[in-house]
Amino acid sequence: MNYTQNYQLSQWVESDRVLMEDFNRDNAKIDAALAASPIVRVKDITLSDATTQYNFPLHDIQWENYVELILLAKMTSSTTAINPLTVRLDNDAGTSSYFDASMTYGQDALLTTSLGTGVTSLVIRIPYTYLGFPIQCVSQTGTASWRPAFNQVCFANVQKLRSAFQTMNFICSGGIAAGSRFSMLGLRL
Repeated sequence: MNYTQNYQLSQWVESDRVLMEDFNRDNAKIDAALAASPIVRVKDITLSDATTQYNFPLHDIQWENYVELILLAKMTSSTTAINPLTVRLDNDAGTSSYFDASMTYGQDALLTTSLGTGVTSLVIRIPYTYLGFPIQCVSQTGTASWRPAFNQVCFANVQKLRSAFQTMNFICSGGIAAGSRFSMLGLRL
């Protein structure tokens, strides 16, 4: 029998006798390797229905277990028009304000970008902190090249423990289409 290079998993050929012990040993190796990985999937949610607002749950995250969290959001609009997408925390219209070299983001959102008929991808980095909600975000719309939504770490509600936040709200008047996906990965301590 042949074995894979990295984990020595069984690689059968037609003439090999397949045994239950081989499967069990391979599964134990895979399980141990996955358990040792510092990166874990915290949540993975795909919308089954279109909505104008999706509230990504934050209340059940064990923040103290992660050095950093990354939220990957792939969305499309429910309409053919280009519509603004706003991201807030706890549906608070005064979440915070952010600045980059070219634009001022108002007090109404963590992020304001556009959501159209092509897939819009957001990568939201949430580094470790106790107070506030620092994030960095990169967005891509359609087939356009990646571009930073803002160039610096952004802090929201710095007087509040991040574990006190309940939701991250994605709001689009044109609707967020069914099939839009929100995946959160965590880098464990």
